[in-house]
Amino acid sequence: MPALSVRKVREALGFTQDGLAEGSDLSQSRISEIEGRALARQRVDTLSRYAAGLGADLVLAVYLPDEDRVVVLRSPDRAPRQDRRRRGGPE
Repeated sequence: MPALSVRKVREALGFTQDGLAEGSDLSQSRISEIEGRALARQRVDTLSRYAAGLGADLVLAVYLPDEDRVVVLRSPDRAPRQDRRRRGGPE
């Protein structure tokens, strides 16, 4: 099964690229570039800002095969965020 693209996630949440740009500290052109390139080529901090613009946190999972377990990494707790729903985002 193919991975869900970040563009499809953004669209499913009802955000436009401009609306996401307002809440993510990324430009609309940078969001377009992120959505048009392979996720593996993106920096973690950029993807974290993209997720934050959607009102989400970026979570990374690391599989440790020798221990047969998954370690979940997420950004440190931040101060409570404002509602990121802005023009171009979901109502």
